[in-house]
Amino acid sequence: MTDFVIRGVALNGFETVLDELGGNSQALTDALDLPPVKTLINQEVIDYKYFVRLMNAAAEQTENPYFGYLVSQRKDPRLQYGIISLVAQTSSSLGEAIRYFIHYLKLQTRTSASDLHIEGNKAFWKHTIHYPGEESLFQVYFHAMGVGLSILRILTQDSVKPEALHCSFKEPEGSHLLRRYFKMPIFYNAGFDALEIASSHLTQPLAEADPDRQKALLEEINSIVTDNSHDFALKLKTIIARAMDIGDPSIDRVAKFLACNKRTLQRKLDKMGLSYKQLLDDVRLARAKHYLQYSNLSLINIADLLDYNDQSSFSRFFNKQEGLSPLKWRKQNQKSP
Repeated sequence: MTDFVIRGVALNGFETVLDELGGNSQALTDALDLPPVKTLINQEVIDYKYFVRLMNAAAEQTENPYFGYLVSQRKDPRLQYGIISLVAQTSSSLGEAIRYFIHYLKLQTRTSASDLHIEGNKAFWKHTIHYPGEESLFQVYFHAMGVGLSILRILTQDSVKPEALHCSFKEPEGSHLLRRYFKMPIFYNAGFDALEIASSHLTQPLAEADPDRQKALLEEINSIVTDNSHDFALKLKTIIARAMDIGDPSIDRVAKFLACNKRTLQRKLDKMGLSYKQLLDDVRLARAKHYLQYSNLSLINIADLLDYNDQSSFSRFFNKQEGLSPLKWRKQNQKSP
């Protein structure tokens, strides 16, 4: 099986929403040459491309452009995330709970990563999907944002309301429906995907805080967590993206994020058989493709977001990687949400 996987329980709620919208689960799985959805749910992990293709096909079959979000609202994150949810719920504050979700997300999926970025009175709970396939990721991104919304609701007993949703996609047709679903401002072409909350909420105590129980849960969860090169690469790509957002994705800056020096980080990369330059190039290329496919951002804006000094440097990099200029590639690959 590929390194890009997600737990089968991520499909909980899928058939419920599909039935409500008049869809046909068997027709979907037959057309995609996949096992029945119930079979996939009962598997420990499934290939992430199955998850993406099912979400996209269901959105098309039901003619509902926000199918992924609707699925997120018909599931209980506590069942999907299991022990991770328990660790979060017993945290002392909302900020601590979110950070535990971020740290242990690799137990749920080895394709996505989260990050908490604070800017003054604003906190951004970001989500990035490191999936190399060419399928549209609109449905799975909005599914992830919906799950994050449900997690906030459960942890704070619905007392914390996000200020806004930031979306890297261009504004789709029927976007008023999405605003109705999320009940908050939505900023498109944002360059990242995140729920924005007031940073003051991060210190809010949680009703189920229990340090003793959490200590036991952490001992249990840490006993099953194992590091490998894929997980470490995913973690580094998330940190590189964070460093890119502040204008310095150098190995020195990333080492500081990891509280080590450049030499220590380089030794670990060598031990894992990884190249920092290749990881940086991977992040830049994945982000470039995402912006070109799904947003209306100009090449100048994209070059700036990827921390290039000018548009021509970005264009040379992209042409070397893909054999096409960014504009030609966009023309051939641009997708509607």
